[in-house]
Amino acid sequence: DRPPHNSAYFQKQLEAVGNYYFNISGEKLPYTANIIINSFSPENGYYTVSDSMEYYAKADTSLAKLFSEALNTAKADIEEYFDGKPFSPDDVVFVVFHAGLGQDISYLYLDPTVYDLKSAYLEESMFKDKKTNTIVISPAEILDEKIYTGVLLPETQNIIYFDVVEDIFYGSDDLCDIQIGLTGIFAFLLGYELGLPPMFNNDATSINYGKPGVGLFGLMDQGSNNGLGVIPAVPTPWTRIKAGWDVADIIPSNNTDTILIEAYDLNNEIYKVDISEGEYFLIENRNNWALPETDIDSLRRKHNITDNQMGHWFD
Repeated sequence: DRPPHNSAYFQKQLEAVGNYYFNISGEKLPYTANIIINSFSPENGYYTVSDSMEYYAKADTSLAKLFSEALNTAKADIEEYFDGKPFSPDDVVFVVFHAGLGQDISYLYLDPTVYDLKSAYLEESMFKDKKTNTIVISPAEILDEKIYTGVLLPETQNIIYFDVVEDIFYGSDDLCDIQIGLTGIFAFLLGYELGLPPMFNNDATSINYGKPGVGLFGLMDQGSNNGLGVIPAVPTPWTRIKAGWDVADIIPSNNTDTILIEAYDLNNEIYKVDISEGEYFLIENRNNWALPETDIDSLRRKHNITDNQMGHWFD
């Protein structure tokens, strides 16, 4: 996420997450990605909304207001881009990138920027009053279509470029491994747009709300942040099958043969084993080697900085 954070930078963010989905879907999700630039201010290209970051940070409806205001501010340029092209809200995902960091990663004891905006997948419920269930935030209208869904993201999750890093990690002279990429959370939020179910406890009434389900092994749980947000996990086999991207080979109950399951990155194989009338196992082989028989942590140990410190992750 190194600067400059200009239109080419954001185009690369779109390409990265698009390539992720193109690959994990078995090339069933082709995509195009385009940055809309402010034609009335081409020297900087960005749009300015009416209020402060703190104003938009305090509620889901405030995030919906920011999202809609941003689209309305860019409406002329958006509609000019789609002039003569087919347009349907079902086929287009609007992504609004805002300045600064996202309020998505908590730091113990100190958060000097409490009004950073949390990243979000916008859905219709966020435009409604929770008590009355009525629309209180007017959605943007693009080519006479109301836009209730989309993604809100920061310019970066990488705190290393901001002065607050010196407050949070006071006294540290080595900040390389606190860097976080944007692809992971971007892919996670797009998962909602694509209908991928969350794989953690999302029941707000449960005492286990927010607790992981598949953890690091699936995109729609903690796996979105694998590889420090640069190498998000693939969705679970169940999720990929549900999305129509993959199918499972059924192992019959009377099978006596030994079955070799190749690693996912070599040959995407999923096997299904029925264990009762309504329950089954799905089996695949996840392999995290970066080189033959060598994972990233092994490479970090091989290139230790000192006897007590492994090499930096990104290196």
